[in-house]
Amino acid sequence: MSRFFDNHHAYYPAHYQLISLMDLLDGQGVHHHQYLKGTGLFYDDMISGEKVLTAAQYVKLIENAQKLGDKTLAFRWGHAMWPGHYDVFSQLLNSTNNLRDLLDVIRNYSQVFCPLLKPYVETAEEHTFIYWQDEMGVSKVLDFLVASYSTAMSSICHWYQGEKLLWRICFSCPQPKLIEEYQVNLGGKVQFDMGVNVMAIANVHLNEQWGNKRNSDVIYAILERQANNLYSVCLPGFIGAVGQWCQKNIDHHVSLNQAAVAFEMSSATFKRKLKQHFTSFQKIQDQARLHTCLYLQYEKQWNNQQVADYLKFSDANNFRKAFKRWCGNTPSVMKQKLTDIISI
Repeated sequence: MSRFFDNHHAYYPAHYQLISLMDLLDGQGVHHHQYLKGTGLFYDDMISGEKVLTAAQYVKLIENAQKLGDKTLAFRWGHAMWPGHYDVFSQLLNSTNNLRDLLDVIRNYSQVFCPLLKPYVETAEEHTFIYWQDEMGVSKVLDFLVASYSTAMSSICHWYQGEKLLWRICFSCPQPKLIEEYQVNLGGKVQFDMGVNVMAIANVHLNEQWGNKRNSDVIYAILERQANNLYSVCLPGFIGAVGQWCQKNIDHHVSLNQAAVAFEMSSATFKRKLKQHFTSFQKIQDQARLHTCLYLQYEKQWNNQQVADYLKFSDANNFRKAFKRWCGNTPSVMKQKLTDIISI
């Protein structure tokens, strides 16, 4: 089984994204004693340039921030996030010439650019989809992180391209009261209550030369080698690793006990670790199945019976019931919602 890290491993540099978030909170008059409360961290540690945080500390600080900051904090943080001040990684991001390169960099070094979540990039016939997947069990701050990272993606593409790209963005959360903030900051079409967090962009934009910059391929290659020397392997978080395993075995009725064996744990230890990450095997498996269903139904145009057969459901009716439990909508309603937001 591939290695992974969990929420008590110190893995995330404190002086990357969180410093800009702290600056925003400071600007809103929030004292650092307030937003560091319960994290076990001190302000001097955060600005030392040497402190490495656990996922639990990272989540707690963001949880404090979303309670103490104003309603625009997630978006303002996203606008300030990329390319950032992340040493060679920011230089590498700045050296990209198109959206395809940028997505490769963010995906390959996600532990630097989007801690706690993983962008899974899937290119279909007409659109490329970026799924924001929970790596560490961040349910308390998931909506905040998705809003921030989606804003970061939209913002940096706008800057590099010189014009706003038409993103189609689906959120798993219910529609908020301040929907205008999403529309203004993301610059695209947004939809809520979708069961998944995903951004979609037309493939025609992938290889377009950035409008405001042109960089040397040689410099890009040099920076990529330097970045690989620092992070030769991007380890998944525990939740991400379980999700990948479920996705790999999506066409089988795998059980928690089988997953525990694959991760070389007893069932009790596996359950306990899932609980420590504020989730369950059922939730992870359901999310993997939903992801697959949306792809098969929208991109492959499979009907309910075909999807039910692929996922080993006894019949289409049981599949429809399970699908509604996963995301609150029937397959037909969800397919129509996807069509409405992705079609021009």
